[in-house]
Amino acid sequence: MKIATATIRLPLPGMERTPHMVKAFGVEAPWKVAGWGIRSARHTKTGDVLVVIEKVCANPDSDIAELRKHYPLEATTIIE
Repeated sequence: MKIATATIRLPLPGMERTPHMVKAFGVEAPWKVAGWGIRSARHTKTGDVLVVIEKVCANPDSDIAELRKHYPLEATTIIE
């Protein structure tokens, strides 16, 4: 098994910038159903939040490709 990670910048288009946006993103996001979970989150100097999500999977390339259909990803990593 491998670990796939992806970084998403919040707020997403159409998402309100609030102090609780990471929590709302974690609760409401469709990726949570697909087995992804929040690994970390940090604020940037511009007030955005970078959220790193991860998933243990057998085929990380296809999982990342599916995620790209729904979110603009800042970065992705596959850990052996």
